[in-house]
Amino acid sequence: MAPTRVVIDACVLYDAAVRDLMLRLGMARLIEPIWSASILEEAFTALARNRPDLSPEQLAVLKAAMSRAFPRAEFATGMGSWMDGLELDECGNLYAPNYSDRMLWRISPDGLTKTAMVTRSSTDYGHGVTWGNGVGSWDDHTLYQPQPYASYHVREVEIGFASADTVRTRNGVAVSY
Repeated sequence: MAPTRVVIDACVLYDAAVRDLMLRLGMARLIEPIWSASILEEAFTALARNRPDLSPEQLAVLKAAMSRAFPRAEFATGMGSWMDGLELDECGNLYAPNYSDRMLWRISPDGLTKTAMVTRSSTDYGHGVTWGNGVGSWDDHTLYQPQPYASYHVREVEIGFASADTVRTRNGVAVSY
């Protein structure tokens, strides 16, 4: 049986005792820790700001050791400057996308994780969440979620941000990121 995937937030990574406990559980394969680039950045920025006793070199060594120990932990890498995003649906499920390999993890309120393979040709998922197909205004890096009390409206959840030199059209307006 595969270990349960656990999203480790910045406040957990910040505290040395809790971080150590969670990473030891991961090393024992009782859980599979996952985090995003932004979670990691938030934790290490706070550590650098609030812990002057830790040098930048020590923090870099810690970060590198975590990456070596858990190479699959960072769930939204591999697409240049694309970032990650998390989304909740109306049933309390947390969606954690991995844009680089088109996977979408659904974490239910009771903590159970389901992995759904997401391909460019598949668009419809449970609870009405739809991955855009890149046609027209349906961006292929955006999750769309129907809004049950606003007929014919969807909520767009940007999964990534394009690099600074990218210009896209959004609602007929050229937008530079």
